[in-house]
Amino acid sequence: MNDMNFKWSKVNDRGQYENGFVDMFEAIINDKKAVAIITYLPQFEDKKDQNALLTVLLEGDKINWTKGNIKNIFYDVENEIKNKENLKYRVFNSLDYMMTQVFYMSKLERIEYLSSSEHNFL
Repeated sequence: MNDMNFKWSKVNDRGQYENGFVDMFEAIINDKKAVAIITYLPQFEDKKDQNALLTVLLEGDKINWTKGNIKNIFYDVENEIKNKENLKYRVFNSLDYMMTQVFYMSKLERIEYLSSSEHNFL
């Protein structure tokens, strides 16, 4: 992510139009790790909606993260989506819906991503 409040490094950039895309970034903010996971949900032929899910993982207790920090994380992610959404959707309009969720975790050491194409359902 460029021109942002925090210095983010890309951890993951995977996907395809049929299944959607997942971009994962991490940053150190006030000596704590933050991870932003942007999931661009797939567009289907009968519906051209552009939907995304943002998951933010924050290391440490909720009290350690100010509303300003979280607002700036959301701002950074919003800019990243605006810059990339034309690459993540076949029919490009504008983002129709984005759901956000924030999790506070005691430790964020290593995160690995597994997509649905890498496992079989029973």
